[in-house]
Amino acid sequence: MASCPVLSCSVPASMTVYLPACLARVLRLAACSRESPASPSRESLFSCTLLSNLHSISLTTLTSNPPKYRGEVEEEQTSFEELGCLERLLILSIRLDRIPCLSSENVTWINKLRRFQFFIGPTANSLPTRHDKRRVTISGLNLSGEWIGWLLGNASSLVLKNCLGLNEMLEDLVINSVGCFVCLKSLTIASSNSSLQPGGGCAAHSDLLPNLEELHLQDMTYLESISELVGHLGLRFQKLKLIEVTRCSQMKYLISCGHFILTLPNLEVIKVSFCDKLDELFSYHSRQKMYPDPVAPSLRILELKNLPKLRTLCRHEETWPCLEQVNVIKCNLLRKPPFTDQSADIMKEIRGESQWWSTLDLHDDRTKSSLQPYFHPAEDESNASQNLWK
Repeated sequence: MASCPVLSCSVPASMTVYLPACLARVLRLAACSRESPASPSRESLFSCTLLSNLHSISLTTLTSNPPKYRGEVEEEQTSFEELGCLERLLILSIRLDRIPCLSSENVTWINKLRRFQFFIGPTANSLPTRHDKRRVTISGLNLSGEWIGWLLGNASSLVLKNCLGLNEMLEDLVINSVGCFVCLKSLTIASSNSSLQPGGGCAAHSDLLPNLEELHLQDMTYLESISELVGHLGLRFQKLKLIEVTRCSQMKYLISCGHFILTLPNLEVIKVSFCDKLDELFSYHSRQKMYPDPVAPSLRILELKNLPKLRTLCRHEETWPCLEQVNVIKCNLLRKPPFTDQSADIMKEIRGESQWWSTLDLHDDRTKSSLQPYFHPAEDESNASQNLWK
């Protein structure tokens, strides 16, 4: 067993782990030794010695059913908590049918893991991000009344897909959290009917996700803006680098600027697509309209696709000095992107339909002529791909 680097297991609804009988017995004996350190048995001492020699084991789920072992190897059950007896466990990938209820004492072993992936729920699968070193994926569950704070204490990525009760779960985070979740860098919420609006004045007074770098929102039926989430969790987005929003049919704008958020200093990438009601990227409070600095001073990449009502990206005189890649497809009402004469100094590529490019209302003809070398008609790519199939 010590020479086996990967062990496969899964966890059914009863929150037990199906393991080969030999390993399950070792875990149980080690647990007993912990509980009675004064008089450990010879067998439990051997179990602890064996576990202490295991430097790296990956518990990897391959199926949602209990694994089948051939030959004379039997299956036994052990609790999820007993995995903590693997004191040198570094990598864990496991599937759970529901969220375990663990105390702070029972999660110390999780905090020591170098890498982990928890797939929780009957339909949980991989939605990769750049911060998957310690990822929690929850899918197909009702989160009302669930506490996920212990999961977020050391997670770098959280994926919530097709879950009910998101508002109630977020309220529990706000009410019961004693601090913020400094390790979380990526948040994905997908396939939800929640509006994410804080209810009953339940909103965080400080940023619960101060180091968040990526925000992905997909198929959010009733979400009208990211500001709903901002208000709920007290987000400031001071380290946010990427915003990706797709198929949010009720979204009217991304973020309201002027109350919680004045600027997004590290935002580098915005990708928005298939949001039928979106008419502006940023909505500004009256006092924010007088703020001289751009809301996204570090923005490099802008991708906008299938946004039929989009008219405005930013304030009339605002510029994005670092913008170097622009991709605009089927955003026919967008006439005034934040291009200036200086944009050509850093611009690498502009892609869009020729008709859109020809109807742009820029500051003057000199701006457009300076950017013309960087413009590539999107229909050329479409025609090329069609020719490949002929």
